[in-house]
Amino acid sequence: MTQRELKRGDPVIMPSGLVTELTDIQYEHNRYQLEGLSGWQYGIENLRPAEWKLEAQKWRREALRKYPTPEAYEAACSALEKHRARADAVEEREQQLKEAVQIAISKKPLWIDDKGVFNTTIGFLTETMSTLYPDTPAPKEGSS
Repeated sequence: MTQRELKRGDPVIMPSGLVTELTDIQYEHNRYQLEGLSGWQYGIENLRPAEWKLEAQKWRREALRKYPTPEAYEAACSALEKHRARADAVEEREQQLKEAVQIAISKKPLWIDDKGVFNTTIGFLTETMSTLYPDTPAPKEGSS
């Protein structure tokens, strides 16, 4: 990197060894300003570019572009946990439905002989079904 390539925002090493950032540079007046120091400094030729810092900044930008920030990671984990909880609830409701159907099947012989037991079993199944999906309205007859 030649001296003419230095520009505002570049990290530089001063003759004292201090690494800082250029906030302004004027080649025609051979002066520059540095972050954290007030006033113009003279002697652009005494500055050395801090190429290692430029490289580190490049890698940091690349890493932030490719990998999520901690906040994005936390949001993804939170969403995953929410979906896992919903899946667990669905599995529990599915198990309840399965048990209700098994009860109905085990009572099938009674349905044929006694209309009262049939109505009781249907009532039990209807009540159980109404608790399976409380936040979802039951479909209306004739609609799909």
